[in-house]
Amino acid sequence: MTWQEYYDKFYDWADSTQIKKISSITDFSGADPEEVIDAALSFVDEAPTTRLLRKALDGGVRFSADEVLELIYDVREDFRSYFAEHAGAVYAEEHLDELSDLLPEDTVRELARRCGVHYDGDYDDDALVEELIWDEEETPAVPRKKSGLGFFGTLFAILDASGGSGDTHRHGGKCCGDCSKCPPHYGYRYGRWYYGRNHVYGCEFGGNSHPGKT
Repeated sequence: MTWQEYYDKFYDWADSTQIKKISSITDFSGADPEEVIDAALSFVDEAPTTRLLRKALDGGVRFSADEVLELIYDVREDFRSYFAEHAGAVYAEEHLDELSDLLPEDTVRELARRCGVHYDGDYDDDALVEELIWDEEETPAVPRKKSGLGFFGTLFAILDASGGSGDTHRHGGKCCGDCSKCPPHYGYRYGRWYYGRNHVYGCEFGGNSHPGKT
């Protein structure tokens, strides 16, 4: 039986007949690889898929690298290397990277040699990630230098250094209650910051216990 005769009747047969008739194919002359793929992927089990593809390879059918990757997951594991080696495909680096998860290392290297592709070999992604995490954990964090003054301390230090408005009488850090003689400084009242001496309810230095003073 030729391949064309087999394929022409393929979908008219029951599943069991499709599998049984594989052994009757003796001639794959002119077989379209796409038709072979179509029939091979119609089987539920790996065994008949493997039988058909092995017979097709032995009959001279050849497959592209993309077709090999499409089929290789559906064949028996012990046939994968044979299939990849005898498919006649020209593999690129990306094909070999994917095949490296399915085939022995020496098989992939041989395919790379045949196709003239530089292949560095497989590596352990998980180990690489763990190494990077370890390096990051071992690298000590550089502590940020703190002034120790806090927000208000820094603010008052700046004002003190700048001399405020030039008044020689500077605020001593405690509210004395005499607002009329209070030097210009930042304070807080009515829910907002201000700068000046005319405050009624004191300031952040301790508060004014004499409302109404100016």
